[in-house]
Amino acid sequence: MASFFRGKTWHEITLKLLQDEYNCDGSACLAFMSPEAFRYYLPAYMIIGVTEYEEADLIGDAAIYALSPPQDNGLIESWSQKISVFSEKQKEIIAKFLQFMHENYEINDESLINALCYWNRNT
Repeated sequence: MASFFRGKTWHEITLKLLQDEYNCDGSACLAFMSPEAFRYYLPAYMIIGVTEYEEADLIGDAAIYALSPPQDNGLIESWSQKISVFSEKQKEIIAKFLQFMHENYEINDESLINALCYWNRNT
C-alpha cells in the first residue's frame, strides 16, 4: 500500500486511480494508514464519496467508516491518534461531510450515525 501512495499528493488519488491501478481493496487503505497518511489522504476519499458515491462502491464508504469511532475498544487508541490533531475547522468540515452523505445518499447505517454523533459533539 505504501508504495502505491508514495509520491502521490492527495489531489492525485481518484476513484479511477484506485480502481485501475491499485492492486488491493482501495476501500481498506484508510484503515491501515499511519495517522499522518490518514490525515493527508482523507480529503481524497471524502471527495470520492461526495462526487462519485454510486460508482465508488465501498471506496465511497471508506471515509465514513474511517471517521466512525470503532466499536472495538482495542482500536480506540489508534483511531484517536489518527483524528487527534484535526483543527476545529477540519472537524466542522468532517461533520458537514458526514451530514451531506447522510442527507444526499440516504445512508443510515450504524457507522454513519455513530460518526455523525461523534463529530457533531466534538466540533
